[in-house]
Amino acid sequence: PCQLFVPYSVFALMVGIAIGVGALFNVWQPVRSGGDYAMDQLSVFYHPFVIFSTAFFIDVHAFLKSLPQILIIAVPAATFAACFCGLLMKNLVNADWPDIDGVLFGTILMSIYPSETLRFYRRLGTTQFREISTLLEGESIIGTVFAVSMFEVIAEHLKGFIVYWYHFVLGILRWFVLGVPLGYLLGKCGSFLMRMSYRHHLTLSCLTVAMCYSSYYFGEVVAGAGSLVVMITGLIMGIERTTLPGDIEKFIYDTWIILRIIVNSILYINMGVYVPFFLSKDISAEDYLSVLPTYFLSNLGRLFSFLIFLPLLRKIGYGMSIRNMLLYIWMGIKNPIILNLAVDIDLVYPGDEPKARKIFLHTIFVYLLYRFIHIIFFPKILTLLKMTEISDQRRINMNNCMKIIMQARERAIAILRMDRFLSDANWPLVLETTSLKHPYKTATAGQDEAEEDEEKYLFANRLSPCPDCKKKLPVEPTNKELREMTREAKMRVLKLKKIYYSRLHENGMMSKEGLHNLHHTIEAAMETEQALVELDGILKLFNKELFTIRETTYSKIVKYFDRKIDKHRAMAYELGKNYLTGEEEILENLIFIIDHEKIRESLRQKFEEDRLSLTKVLGLAQIDRPRVAISVKTKLVMKSVLTSMKEDIYELKSSGWVDKIEFERLLASLSARYNYVKSIKFIPPSPPKLIFMEIPWMGDDEKLLNFLYDNVTTKKFDKAEIVCGEGEFTDGIYVLITGLLKVTYEMKKSVMDLLKGIGALPVVDYLSIIKFDESYSDYIVTGNTIGELCMLTQRPYNCTITAETHSQVYVIRREILKQAMEMDPNPVTGLECRIWKIVSFRVAIPLLTCVPAYRNFTQEQIKRTLERSFMPNLTNYKIFVVNEMMEDILLIEGVAVDYNTRDVFIGPYYIPRSVQRLILPKSSALNIDTMIETRLLLIPAKEFNELDIMLEEEIMGELIN
Repeated sequence: PCQLFVPYSVFALMVGIAIGVGALFNVWQPVRSGGDYAMDQLSVFYHPFVIFSTAFFIDVHAFLKSLPQILIIAVPAATFAACFCGLLMKNLVNADWPDIDGVLFGTILMSIYPSETLRFYRRLGTTQFREISTLLEGESIIGTVFAVSMFEVIAEHLKGFIVYWYHFVLGILRWFVLGVPLGYLLGKCGSFLMRMSYRHHLTLSCLTVAMCYSSYYFGEVVAGAGSLVVMITGLIMGIERTTLPGDIEKFIYDTWIILRIIVNSILYINMGVYVPFFLSKDISAEDYLSVLPTYFLSNLGRLFSFLIFLPLLRKIGYGMSIRNMLLYIWMGIKNPIILNLAVDIDLVYPGDEPKARKIFLHTIFVYLLYRFIHIIFFPKILTLLKMTEISDQRRINMNNCMKIIMQARERAIAILRMDRFLSDANWPLVLETTSLKHPYKTATAGQDEAEEDEEKYLFANRLSPCPDCKKKLPVEPTNKELREMTREAKMRVLKLKKIYYSRLHENGMMSKEGLHNLHHTIEAAMETEQALVELDGILKLFNKELFTIRETTYSKIVKYFDRKIDKHRAMAYELGKNYLTGEEEILENLIFIIDHEKIRESLRQKFEEDRLSLTKVLGLAQIDRPRVAISVKTKLVMKSVLTSMKEDIYELKSSGWVDKIEFERLLASLSARYNYVKSIKFIPPSPPKLIFMEIPWMGDDEKLLNFLYDNVTTKKFDKAEIVCGEGEFTDGIYVLITGLLKVTYEMKKSVMDLLKGIGALPVVDYLSIIKFDESYSDYIVTGNTIGELCMLTQRPYNCTITAETHSQVYVIRREILKQAMEMDPNPVTGLECRIWKIVSFRVAIPLLTCVPAYRNFTQEQIKRTLERSFMPNLTNYKIFVVNEMMEDILLIEGVAVDYNTRDVFIGPYYIPRSVQRLILPKSSALNIDTMIETRLLLIPAKEFNELDIMLEEEIMGELIN
């Protein structure tokens, strides 16, 4: 339930006013004198701080996307609201004042500062938070800059410094001609200094503060546009902030939060001290009462301005609904900077103190009313707008989470009960104390029968008795429930995608900008009725050219625009590649995510179509601009490796292998590598020989590598030409050097019978075991190989491979490959075993995902586990003995039988850990007619290697005589 809360700003103001009242007496006169000095200095201290802190931490990508909306809200809409409120207030207070006074007053009340309402709104965890926060923060910085500048212009006009129209024009020109380039230059300097101080928390924090004030003062001196310069500097440095490590970015953010609280508190207390002195003269009771109409006029002006521009706001940026519009209006509480502007009002009217006092009175009390009413009653407004309603999907998800947590609690208590030293603990009190309160219910978990009934409903476990046999059967969902279940499944998939993208970023496989872009795509999909990611937005990135280059353009300009296009394409390629990786992981885990078969299959089909389309676009993009694709791939691999090394360094520290000094030196060395990777712009495409040499199963034997490379032949295929048809054999193993190939697999009963009967894998490249029983298409890109399984098993292809573009391959012919295997015949680590291991990877990953022991493992953890696996040559084995040096065994292909229970295992299959001996086809004890040789993938325990295991196996196992 929503609770009322009082902001600290109101408390600080009240403390300041109490001090100010005391300062009216002679005893406290020094306090007020100090306050006067502080107020004189506070403007130049506070303005840059507020603008820079908001601009520096705003989501720049979302800000740029919603910039048209922000400009409309912060300039014309805010100007209308200011004129509406100011002119009506002027007529209410004193109709004899000139209209410019009313416009000046409205300008003072123009800027907003929604940090406290956003902080509360963030706790709700709604999917709309990003767009709402971006619009409000964007309005805050641009509106503040516009309000301060407009106030200065009107003040100079009233003082007689700006009189003619060309004075305004020259001021605006100076603003943009000098202010914008200066802000951009200072922002780039700040970004460069941030890169130089990449790993130093305190240095970066001090640097941001220094750039905040230096940019403001430079802007004031050079262009008279300090507010604009500091805003642009903050935005550009904010882009660089997204490249910082997570821990350093959090430290800087926390530092600025503390500074913001301190600076705001100083402002509020000083304002409180100033208020009693300034309002002690020329103010009547009627003036205080007239503050309420001003408050209502301010809200009405903001409402009318949004209504006028609503049709336009709906069509651009994030769009805007009526409910969101009302929320924007209410969350737009006034900026503390208006208090600074109100203090300067006596300088605008030096000969008319009563007018200055009345404007100050209205400003300070309107600000207080906004703080009291808008912040304190913000939770109630959310309830009225139905923004706090908890959907059934969230209830279901929370019920599942609570069930898992409570089961974990029961297991933990059961284990502790067996501890003989804890046997006399007060267990009933433990149970009572550790019973979690359900976030969406008033009682604790598992205490109310009505809640249990509700959980049964939410878990969709409804049963209905059959009228004939009286047996309880599950009730099929209605059409409405099916729609709700479908949307819930889609939302669950979208949330998992967000989690997976975050994990990619943590592993160094995605930049922070790419993470923001993909998170924004997912959040936008959550807001749509279909709750599906439309791939058109990502695909457009590969076709979108931001610049048109004519032949007459100078070569340097052409190169500049070409670099811009490459940078854009690099971001598009990174987004596409990571989105594709996420789709593949979701597809492999879809059976665990969605229970309802019909919903699962409909979503699987959509995800497969998206995956196929994006794979093709990525392949074509690599052909079009190979250096962009190679650069993105290589840099992602570099970052991933460095992130893995960083985790190892932290593990060494936690285990005591390195002390603090050594730890810091290792981190410094790692930081230097990070900086070097960031400095790399583009990497040239690899030559064909390097592509060939870097095939995963090639190994590091130079003699073998040179033998294979010297004996390769080259083949070229035209577009749509068949590389290998169904039922045909390849000439050997093909290495794709340039171009794009397509694999098309049509499921056939004969293939499935062989798979289920004797464990014969379908001869299809890059096919996961979860897709054996369905038709499948995929693309093969540069650097991939085909033909390994066909070559190893001597079985024809069960798919068709065609060339999507003009393609070139290196062919390692069968006879050459056989000679290479004879040159490297090691039965554990030889060439044939290495090729089988790579083929087994694609089978083993989804196989381990289904094993309970690996259920909580991420894809990366499973891959690291499989990396230490090996596939020995078991041609001469009849009985394979499982020993303690083996952690797990996977039957990739063929048949095996448990020696003790005679259970038959047909590959692909996870061999249970309880199995001690396996009978292989060469044994006479196995009465199964098969020509498929059994292939086992062994995962050693961490402290053993493959050679130790196979030496022990030669002693314990039974071999053919």
